[in-house]
Amino acid sequence: METQIYFEEKNYEKAYNSIIYFLDHYKKSPYLPQIYKFYCKVIYQFLENFYRRGEIEKILNIEKKEKQRLRIASCGDIFYWLGDFYLNYNFYTLASYYFIEAQENNLKSKLRAKSFLKITFLAWETGEKNIFYELFEFLEKKYGKLLKNEPIYLYVKAIFEVNKNFKKAEKILYAALRSNLSDTYKSILLRIFRNKALELNKIEKAIKYTKNKYFNPEPEDYILLLTKTFSKNKELFEIILESAKRKYPDNLEIKWLEAYYLEKKGDIRNADKLWEEMSEGNYYANELAKSYKKMKEFIQKSQKLVF
Repeated sequence: METQIYFEEKNYEKAYNSIIYFLDHYKKSPYLPQIYKFYCKVIYQFLENFYRRGEIEKILNIEKKEKQRLRIASCGDIFYWLGDFYLNYNFYTLASYYFIEAQENNLKSKLRAKSFLKITFLAWETGEKNIFYELFEFLEKKYGKLLKNEPIYLYVKAIFEVNKNFKKAEKILYAALRSNLSDTYKSILLRIFRNKALELNKIEKAIKYTKNKYFNPEPEDYILLLTKTFSKNKELFEIILESAKRKYPDNLEIKWLEAYYLEKKGDIRNADKLWEEMSEGNYYANELAKSYKKMKEFIQKSQKLVF
């Protein structure tokens, strides 16, 4: 067949034209299964070449023009490719749609597990938590052994287990951190586990997660730990405070917490220095610090009058 010759010569444009001519003129041919097979291969090569050259508009044109024919030909691998394409650009809803289409259109067996894994992952990422738990249970039973070393599988498994068996989930967490899972998702996992540790009152574990190199703490992360330990654990509060000050020495909220803490433990002199610094510096809320300072001075004057 000329289609096969064109394909083997990597003349995909001529192969495509030959296929479309055949499909238009021989709708009941016994060779249709073979033609559709080549059709899927040709479209795959088009997409790969366009993506490699950065010709995104051509990919979108093929998607729009060929979608119905791709279904008729059961080009599951093409739908899987499109799912990955949209996943790379964080279009999660479209990615989910194409991974589901792939499952329903003769996807190669070696890709079925990965496709279902990505559908499960996307259920979590799009906030469909109930669906996520249902999908993961099926994924675990059918593909768990096959996917056990996949970074994204470790990611979703850790999330699934964290509310069921914290000890087991933590082992999966560290396996995920050792894998080539992206740093972004490692950070997300660590935050999930930090929050769970705080919920279980495992403050030291929460601190440990925050100190992990993949966590990348923001000021809010330190503030959360500081507020959790402010009245409960002096030693842990001071450890967290030192780390917070090193990382964010000019953060106003951290300074406020430090000033309150110093007052609480009776170190009025250093607390006053901090309030003075905040009232005179170029801080967003220095007016509040000034107000606090004035109120404190008023109270001190009142006490002198009384006594």
